Amino acid sequence: MSQLTHEQARNVVDAALGKAREFGKFVTVVVVDRAGDVSAVGRMDRAPGVWFDIAYGLAYTCTIWGGAKGAQLAPVKNENWFRAASIMRGGRMMVADGSLPLVQDRTLIGAIGVAGATDEEDLAIAEAGVAAL
Repeated sequence: MSQLTHEQARNVVDAALGKAREFGKFVTVVVVDRAGDVSAVGRMDRAPGVWFDIAYGLAYTCTIWGGAKGAQLAPVKNENWFRAASIMRGGRMMVADGSLPLVQDRTLIGAIGVAGATDEEDLAIAEAGVAAL
């Protein structure tokens, strides 16, 4: 079975941070493995600490929902059952653009979450990270 390596996670983070620099944004990027555990983090200078929580929540949510992108979950984020599930998961679930699954050999191996720019920029930054996988 495919699994995310630390080297892959670092490459994803580095590529995403490179894209953020192109936009002139100060973001935090979190890569998690398929269990939702943190594999690598990149927090740019001037990025507030709270952006880690958001980026982690985005990546975590993507993995526990089987690779669902943030935008795909937007229609259910205000449903009572979704809020209850988030509470049961320690409030870690986050729904917004800026999260994408990391897939290798058609297997979900993790996810990337980005926080700190506009939704469109966060998504483009995440896409740059995915492309480095």
